[in-house]
Amino acid sequence: MSTPDTQLIEKLRQENVEQFFILVRMHLSFVVDINTDDVDCSTDKPKQFRWNFNKKTKTSSVASSQNNTFTSKSISETNAITEEGISRLNELIDFLSKPTNVTQEGIFRRTGSLSRQQELRQLLQAGSNLGLDDGKFSVHDCASVLKGFLAELPQPLLMDQYYQTYCTLAGQYPPSIDSSEGKLLTALQLLLLLLTPTHRSFLERLLQLLTLVADNEASNRMSPDTLATMFTPHLLCPRKLSPENFHTDSIALSPVISFMIRHSARLFDAPNQLVTDAAAYFALRERKRIMSPDIDLDESITDRTAATTVYTFVDQHRTRAENETNPTDTALAQLYAHIQALPDSQHKRRLVKHFNRQNGYGK
Repeated sequence: MSTPDTQLIEKLRQENVEQFFILVRMHLSFVVDINTDDVDCSTDKPKQFRWNFNKKTKTSSVASSQNNTFTSKSISETNAITEEGISRLNELIDFLSKPTNVTQEGIFRRTGSLSRQQELRQLLQAGSNLGLDDGKFSVHDCASVLKGFLAELPQPLLMDQYYQTYCTLAGQYPPSIDSSEGKLLTALQLLLLLLTPTHRSFLERLLQLLTLVADNEASNRMSPDTLATMFTPHLLCPRKLSPENFHTDSIALSPVISFMIRHSARLFDAPNQLVTDAAAYFALRERKRIMSPDIDLDESITDRTAATTVYTFVDQHRTRAENETNPTDTALAQLYAHIQALPDSQHKRRLVKHFNRQNGYGK
């Protein structure tokens, strides 16, 4: 579900994707003990998530709402799951989410009929009407087909390039320890922001379904841990692992997927500190626009505004140079963040109004 905070982060992605990735990686480095330069946000396999679905399929409202435009062709093609594929699989997710279906015992564990599953797959790939409400295909048929499509992806939904980060995260913040929960959730929120919007939207729908299944454990006998055991290979484990390592890593990382299922309602929120930094970025960019009226602003001001964080400064060359040459901007960003972090009150609203009036932005 879109919120003002996630809309602000998405605005940054759309208007300056390079700075978006820099800022997300900065915040990720605060939470996870990694070198953010090793968190590769580029991709060299733009077709790795393309299911072979009929492109004439009618696109669902969820999929069609994801027509986001990126600033470069390579980013726009980044590992995007095709919208026709999402539209088709969302039909399965919607069907499985119905109250009478999500309570079926053994959903995602029992296999159903292989012949019916083959027929369902053919209908999906041909773009034909599935007729799921006609009773021809069982809940277990649909659940097995959905799992099958996930298993056939050339790499897991959470992406090979972030795999080592997930492994590090699991070691630093074991999901079984209560004190790890806050930082683990924040790190996962940041990692999911690195996915393309369409990819992220599909993952959110899938995890919502798994959460709904787990919420009905009393009827279907499917707990978050049980679901995580089944879905960790599809969501997280690289296909290139040896069978032995695949099995071992799947068991080790299953608690992370269980945590994601249990916390899916918060998993796709934007971390508060990242939102504050994004707001400060736009505030500083607007200040530069006002102070440079003779420049063709839209692109040049965007390009000259580097992503900074008002919490901790990390070793990013462009950010460090920006802070050294623009100490006033850095101080303003810190003040803006401090004001935004205050509890909502009349006093905070007066401070925001005064700040905006003095600096000529932040409408």
